[in-house]
Amino acid sequence: MVNKSAITLLSLCKSIKIEDLQSQFPASTIYACDFYIEGIEKETSIIGGFRSKTIINIDHHAPIEDMANFTTSTSLAVAYVQSYGSARNDEKIVINHTDCDSILSSLVIAGILQPKEEYKYAALCADHTGEISEISEILQALEKERDLELSSQALLYFVSTGKIAQNVMPYISAYKACRERVRDFISNAYYVDDIAVVQIDNKIQSLMLLPYFPQAKIIMAISPHSLYPEKTAISIIRGPMAPKNLYINTLPLPQEFGGRWNMGSNKRSGGTSFPIDSYIKIIQEALKRF
Repeated sequence: MVNKSAITLLSLCKSIKIEDLQSQFPASTIYACDFYIEGIEKETSIIGGFRSKTIINIDHHAPIEDMANFTTSTSLAVAYVQSYGSARNDEKIVINHTDCDSILSSLVIAGILQPKEEYKYAALCADHTGEISEISEILQALEKERDLELSSQALLYFVSTGKIAQNVMPYISAYKACRERVRDFISNAYYVDDIAVVQIDNKIQSLMLLPYFPQAKIIMAISPHSLYPEKTAISIIRGPMAPKNLYINTLPLPQEFGGRWNMGSNKRSGGTSFPIDSYIKIIQEALKRF
């Protein structure tokens, strides 16, 4: 089993190159969990992800057909560990954000969590369906703290006791309050063709909007960026009526935008000054192809 200290939280970024990781960790096998490494899909495909020399990428963001479904990095981590086993003590595990899927996938790869279905379900709720799971609620509530130790300890305490730690309760309460406040923003939403556009604040997680727009092909959530309020954070989600082969990560959006087949945003690259109407026009043009 690997100690939690073997997991390193990297700086937040949209993507990273193979050579960047290799130069940062030259003497170790590196498990890169839940973030896209540029061009990794051109390397060797393995159960649970891709391998390039010393790098094993356990991640569901690669722009390929096999990832265009309700796959999560946690489900890939479970598959990897069931096939090959968890990381060794001399191997490095890295993540660059602290949402539910990142924490779960890295802890499964570390051997700290067993490769169980309940963790796959929690990641599915957090990343795809918006359904409520106690594990996903805890980890999503703590995501913005970017505190690997806090998130890991809160999760492990819940797994061992079935209870939420007292120091985590304020975060859970705030997160649940955000769920309730989503309704306040829905009334001001508007449609541009089949695109639902809604202004939210930067505490609302965009996947919370999904149940409220059953007729939308695309849902666009707009808010001030939490770190750079002069910039706009834009999240784009595939709506329930999206064409089958419309993938968010193939839209010709500005370079700062990143994500996967069913949702993405520009939050990790610091938001945008690009006009919102221009974003909408790009999506309108893309929808005409379907």
